[in-house]
Amino acid sequence: MLPGAVAETVIQIADNDLLAPVAQSNPFIQLTHLKSFAPNPAGGSAEITAYDPVSRRLFSTNITQNTLDIVDLTDPVFPVPVSSVDMSAYGGGINSVDVHDGLVAAAVQGNTTAENGKVVFFDTNGNFVNSVNVGNLPDMVVFTSDGSRVLTANEGEPSTDYSIDPLGSVSVVDLGAGAASISDADVTTITFESFDSQIDDLRAAGVRIFGPNATVGSDLEPEYICVSPDGKTALVSLQENNALAIIDLENLVVSEIRPLGYKNHNSLSGLLDASDRGGELFFAPGTLRVRTCPTRLNVLKRAALPTPSRPTKVMRANTTRLSNPSG
Repeated sequence: MLPGAVAETVIQIADNDLLAPVAQSNPFIQLTHLKSFAPNPAGGSAEITAYDPVSRRLFSTNITQNTLDIVDLTDPVFPVPVSSVDMSAYGGGINSVDVHDGLVAAAVQGNTTAENGKVVFFDTNGNFVNSVNVGNLPDMVVFTSDGSRVLTANEGEPSTDYSIDPLGSVSVVDLGAGAASISDADVTTITFESFDSQIDDLRAAGVRIFGPNATVGSDLEPEYICVSPDGKTALVSLQENNALAIIDLENLVVSEIRPLGYKNHNSLSGLLDASDRGGELFFAPGTLRVRTCPTRLNVLKRAALPTPSRPTKVMRANTTRLSNPSG
């Protein structure tokens, strides 16, 4: 049979049983675009931002320029660039930033795959305060709600050939002595090596552990952290592993690793347009299972601490990884 001799026809039935949503006449939230701007006059990129309501300044990571960009947003219609702090003196690149009560924390990766990273502290004018060493490839930094600690998600990504595969970890920086006075002795880096003996059970439960000759400690890659309002627990997204880790911040240990499973698209509730053909949306069931692979996590904040009847809730953003029905 000649190539192209078999015709393939895809039929799309446009069903109008479900009415298109209509915008509310008086929505709870209304957004108005005020201004778009470049945080750095030299250009580059703006990936992670943090806002300080006291100084009314925005702090932004500029991956391209490897700078911490500071912008005055006293008048958000007319943002004013304040300064851009060169981060090359502190490591291989800035990855994340957070701010609390006038103290800015930036996560900076090492210069090589094997080199650990740092948290570098500044004031809101961009003046250096201090720095401490944390785990490998700190990809995200966050203050606890009371500002007493800083946490980093240390991704520990391997080299391309896996000849170097650092441990994934979470570092906890105790700021009790004040940011200017702390040292590496105030940093606790929590790894996942204690779960190495459970690798088969974790895989069977749905945790994706896939690197060559992988251990749990080397394969888990923390991506993002959110901390409970009472500062006692942290949730850590393990994006590549399709799982969450629960960190006990009172005892500084990993208490649990939870797989997040799959979404089944072979059902009416999981319709998916999985084709790049046709030029239009075509939702249909398919023999696909998709890993959720969480990235960002955020605690929904309340005016009061959670109670049993009003527990803490977390929102997460997911990427996807496709799998065949058997794997």
